[in-house]
Amino acid sequence: MSNELIYRFRFQDGQQDAVHINIREQDGLMESSLADRPDWTRLCYHQCSHCTLSEQHSSHCPIAVNLAQAVAPLSPRQSHDKVELTVEAPQRCYQVQTTVQRALGSLFGLISALSDCPYTRPLRPMGYFHLPVASERETLLRTVSFFVLKRFLDQRDTDCKHIDLKELEAIYRNLNTLNRCFVGRLRGALRTDATVNALIHLDLLVRDVSFELSEQLEVLGPLFGSQTSSHPAAV
Repeated sequence: MSNELIYRFRFQDGQQDAVHINIREQDGLMESSLADRPDWTRLCYHQCSHCTLSEQHSSHCPIAVNLAQAVAPLSPRQSHDKVELTVEAPQRCYQVQTTVQRALGSLFGLISALSDCPYTRPLRPMGYFHLPVASERETLLRTVSFFVLKRFLDQRDTDCKHIDLKELEAIYRNLNTLNRCFVGRLRGALRTDATVNALIHLDLLVRDVSFELSEQLEVLGPLFGSQTSSHPAAV
């Protein structure tokens, strides 16, 4: 059994594309049905500098395989082409007027979170409860909230509850490295600049989350009626 999300692209010239993402209930991973895997999806092709996988156990990069499956039905487009994006989820439907770059960045972020990569596994719950084309502040709030919930669940049977956001910063440093390496993997392998620029845009969002952790948490504090501190949170 799986949950399906559909990314529908409607371009100004009337062209329409759709990408279907199926999420397995048992583990929250994206179902992959790609039979013919391009060379650029092999693990050794521009392998991430900090990758912990080996060809012996994983011949292909899990994120690259899922990206290849997603971009296959998409027609070539330029980064700043306008598009009406509709994302159909089991519970609701989202619609926004945006650019191809931003729409693909949202899609790529979802796919990365749902891929069995060691560095994106912490994002899997966010992928399962996906919010398309999230703003920087929405991403920050969701990231910290999901991280704190994960730590609470990990520690719920212990007397000491301590949550250190430095670990979250380390997660996002690894994601930043992954995104930069993926630019090299995708450059020249795909048909337009939109896919590469979408990943660059996603990388900027990742860096913003890391940079803004202490600064923006100060801004969000009053919304919760709390006094904030730039020091790591402990509960």
